[in-house]
Amino acid sequence: MSGYSLRKGGIYMNSCFCSIFAKIHQDKLTFKELSKCWSEVEEDINKHCEQLQNEFDYFYKQYSCRTAKANFNKLLGKVYQKEISSWLACKDSLAKWLNDRSRGMYLKQAKNALEMAEKLWQKRIKAKEDILYRNNQRGSILIMTLIIVSILFLLGMTYLSLLARDHRFHGVQERNMQAWYLAQSGQKYWQRYGGLLSSGNLKLSPGNLYKDAFLLSSGDVALAKVCIPEDSQQSYFEILRDPRGRIIINGVFKNTLSTSKGENIISRTLELDNLKNITWDSSLEGEL
Repeated sequence: MSGYSLRKGGIYMNSCFCSIFAKIHQDKLTFKELSKCWSEVEEDINKHCEQLQNEFDYFYKQYSCRTAKANFNKLLGKVYQKEISSWLACKDSLAKWLNDRSRGMYLKQAKNALEMAEKLWQKRIKAKEDILYRNNQRGSILIMTLIIVSILFLLGMTYLSLLARDHRFHGVQERNMQAWYLAQSGQKYWQRYGGLLSSGNLKLSPGNLYKDAFLLSSGDVALAKVCIPEDSQQSYFEILRDPRGRIIINGVFKNTLSTSKGENIISRTLELDNLKNITWDSSLEGEL
């Protein structure tokens, strides 16, 4: 067929087809006009129904996977089926009128079927728009969901980071206090066994890991190192004598922070000029 144009109702037709259905609407169709171009009208209706079916198949293939199939058939499938049925009913009514033109009710039935087809066309357009809108809306919801999940993830990571930092801070504070108590234990150890250490009898001081005094690179003399508890190498105190004769007691915790890189040492230091005059110093060595 040639000379196809797009009618307002969304129906592709030639000039004869358009003229016939315009006269059906106006109740001016004659038997002679219809019989003259009936073959073309019948062929156009069949092609239009085939086109509607192909259009539905395309939409079903493109969008049924993104929309629940029950909703898809409810929104669009039944509309296509009813519209095709209306066109076929219109064609059958016109064919019956050609066979018995005395029965005017067939022509009236054809007009009703044509009006129904046009109403269903408008419903079909709206249903297609609804499906496209729902599909776009679904994409927007997915984007919004991803944004919300990303924000919640960032907030969660920030909270965990602050929680870990707070836990680490309290861990350092606790280890500092424990190092302080170790240094105080070293002070009491010196008060009790300082005479043995000063006289060089290091072996007689209990728990001392140093069997002989030795000189450190800093110039201090190492006198004693006592682990608490005895089988631990992570917590201990050590007693040193600096070149000016002052006694230095270090309370030490090693590798106490599992999140730190490398060796970590937390120490608290007491400096004793003598047993009556005590000066205090604290230090935190290593990476915190």
